[in-house]
Order: sequence, then structure tokens, then C-alpha cells
Amino acid sequence: MSEPKWTPAQRAAIEDRGGALLVSAAAGSGKTAVLTERAVRLITDPEHPVDADRLLIVTFTNAAAAELRARIGQALLKRSQAEPGNGALRRQRMLLQRAPICTIDAFCLDLLRKHFQALDIPPDFSPADPGSVELLRASALSETLENAYRDPDFCAFADLYGKGRTDKAAGEAVLQVYDFLRALPDYDKKLDEMLAPWQDENGFARTCWHDILMQEAARSARAAKELLCGALKAIYEKGLRIPENISFISYGKPEFSPDMTTSEFFSLTSCKMGGSMI
Repeated sequence: MSEPKWTPAQRAAIEDRGGALLVSAAAGSGKTAVLTERAVRLITDPEHPVDADRLLIVTFTNAAAAELRARIGQALLKRSQAEPGNGALRRQRMLLQRAPICTIDAFCLDLLRKHFQALDIPPDFSPADPGSVELLRASALSETLENAYRDPDFCAFADLYGKGRTDKAAGEAVLQVYDFLRALPDYDKKLDEMLAPWQDENGFARTCWHDILMQEAARSARAAKELLCGALKAIYEKGLRIPENISFISYGKPEFSPDMTTSEFFSLTSCKMGGSMI
């Protein structure tokens, strides 16, 4: 079987040495074949060979890891058959069996098991299943909320999110922030940076959220105004009774017509509901 014909970009990815290399490639472009060839050439380099078990190759799935290990093994076997007296190739085939070619979670689990004493964790630990993780997460959140309710500011936050009926929305917000921060490097420092502007009086005006939230509040208010005025116009046109807690404040005597737009209606009339002017 002839050697594959690599494209210039593939050859560059295979032969590059001595630094970081980022390769972007579409599905079906030969990524696995290129990575296999790169690993084999590193292992069999005549001047600076790398032992197979010194390579860390991380994949997304266990199936991809198994396929990659098999391909590298087949390539080494082929070279070993071509050079029967080469003991180094036979050794590398044996080392390949313990090479860390796996998913990132499998690599991290193996790392913890090898260095449990440095982390002060029991040697017989086992990873939690998703169900257990959710139970622990819910328990931790419940305890966190219970302690947080001693803070009046958090109580106000919870009332705002749950409208005074439930703390579910507040809890979900806390978890979303937690998950976001956990995805950041040095998240404790990042959290301090994010909170810094809020520690000063009127610091909110200097945050990136000020304009966004004010624009959203204005948009929501305009939408509510349009809906309310449309409803009031419909009530007037149909001759229905206006609820007692709503009173008109007219600028002169408004002249209504069936074809009046909502904007025209509101330009003539504002209303008061529950003591608040709209």
C-alpha cells in the first residue's frame, strides 16, 4: 500500500515541531489520519524520538480515543514488520498500551488517582453519577440561600426575581452565575473585578450593564404603554365600563374616532392605575 499523499496544509500539521500548533479543519478533512501520522513520526523520529506513553492525546469520546490508539498501533506494527530487527519499535508498541489517549475527564480521573495523596483525598474515591451531583448541588444551593436570607440586600434581590412568592428564580440565577464563573480561569479574581464598580455609590452608572438595562426597561415600558392604551381604546369604542381602579386624566376633551391609532389615542389621554401615572 502506497504512502498517503498529504496536502501542503496536512504536511505542515504533521511536521511542525517546537511550539504551539492550532489546526482548524472541517469534518472529513483527514484530521484523524493527520494526527495519527504526527504521533507516529514523533515516536519514530530518528534524532529526538518520544516514547509513546509520553504523548497526551485528548479526544471528545471514548470511541474516538480507541480508534486513534488502534490506528497508531497499526502504523507502528506496519513499520515493525518492515524492520523486524528494530527492538525500539516493539518497545513503542508496548508503551502505546498505557499512553494517555483518552477523553479529558478520563485523563483528569487518572491524574487524581495517581496523586490523591497530594490532594488530601481518599485513594478509593469514585466519580459521582449525575443524579448524585444534582442532589449535592440542590443541597448546597438550599444551604447557601438560607444563609443569604440573613442579608437584607439578598432578600430584596429574591423578592425582585421571585415576586415575593418563591425563591426558585433567585436560586436559578445564583446557579447560572456560579456555572458562568466556574468556566473562567481564576474566577475568584474575576468575580472581584466584576463586583468592584458596584461597591461605589452610584457605581451602577459606570458599568457596562447600565445602558443595556435602561434601554430594556424603556422598551418594556413602551410596550406596556402600547398594550394598555390599546385596551383602553377598545373599551371606549365598545362602550364598556372602565374598571374602577383606572381613571382618565385628559388633556382637554379628547375627540375619539374608530380609526384613531394607539399613538394618537395616547397623545390625547394618559391614565392612572393603582395610584401610578402612565
